Amino acid sequence: MKKFKFKKLFKILLPIILILATILSAIIPAFAEKNNVKLSEPYMFENIPIFTDEEYSNAPVRITIFGTSWCLYCKKLEEDLPKRIYEKYTKEQVAIKVFDKDNSEILPVFDKMMDSVNMHEKLRGKIPSTFINEEYNYIGYHPEEVGDKIIADIDALLQGKEVRYGGNNEELLKTISVKESKSENKTTEQSNITLDNQDPQTQGAENKRDLSLKDRIYNSLVNNKLISCIILGILLLCILHIMNLQGS
Repeated sequence: MKKFKFKKLFKILLPIILILATILSAIIPAFAEKNNVKLSEPYMFENIPIFTDEEYSNAPVRITIFGTSWCLYCKKLEEDLPKRIYEKYTKEQVAIKVFDKDNSEILPVFDKMMDSVNMHEKLRGKIPSTFINEEYNYIGYHPEEVGDKIIADIDALLQGKEVRYGGNNEELLKTISVKESKSENKTTEQSNITLDNQDPQTQGAENKRDLSLKDRIYNSLVNNKLISCIILGILLLCILHIMNLQGS
């Protein structure tokens, strides 16, 4: 009787587990597809007009922005730059398109734009990345440090003059070089410190690196519901099978 109950329970649970695994395998890609933005439908800020390809290509000044919905500086740019532009210019003068850098279909476009300005490797992929007429690039955003310069360059282009700033890549590279130089000097100073005198937090960092593989495995199981469900299902089947054998 006990063996019969286990077999009956096994037959009931097996199709349920398989159905759940099938549903999850369908739901997870569906959510991923929903978040993908087609190339013909760029990731748009709420406060800018929508331009056709023809309207965009015919505008004297074309602003192409690459960002993401989770990027803090992209949000700052969204709240400030379009408003400043369209308070001063018409959409016939300046056209803006914003693309989601996280979309795999957008990456080749982003790469092409970065190549068009000969972007340095240390700056490639950084966001928000704003291109003016596919020729001048600004990375990051701050209303005064970046926004004012973009407006000044738009002014110059609409007046048929040479741009005043032409991007901020060189400025950023200088900043990066200074930071790297300071970091190298700090590393040289610390190389003479013995392990006994190291800060406890530094030693703790070594232990963190040792545990990183375990952490990655744990995070993978937690974040991937489908894999977790399948593993739990297999474990449950094994337990039921063992119990069934014991009952017999």
